[in-house]
Amino acid sequence: MSESAQVSRSEPKESEGHQVGVVIELSGVHKAFQRQPVLRGVDLAIRAGETFTILGGSGSGKSVCLKHMIGLLRPDRGRVTVLDTDITHLPEHELVPI
Repeated sequence: MSESAQVSRSEPKESEGHQVGVVIELSGVHKAFQRQPVLRGVDLAIRAGETFTILGGSGSGKSVCLKHMIGLLRPDRGRVTVLDTDITHLPEHELVPI
């Protein structure tokens, strides 16, 4: 995301003393449109039960980040993992069950 976007989160509750696992992870995600960088090495992990907010101005990469999380966009570089499945290069029909 651009330098003006911000992330806010609240910590999830631990379930019966066990650490809550990561459900969505972006690792080193880069995305550009027409040679204009939008995401530059985004790293984030969202755990089950966590409330997560992305704030930023117009064009800061909020929607682009979310579209990567749900498989609508593919990163130019980096990896997107959802529920322990690398979705970076999955075809659409394999995304549906996830």
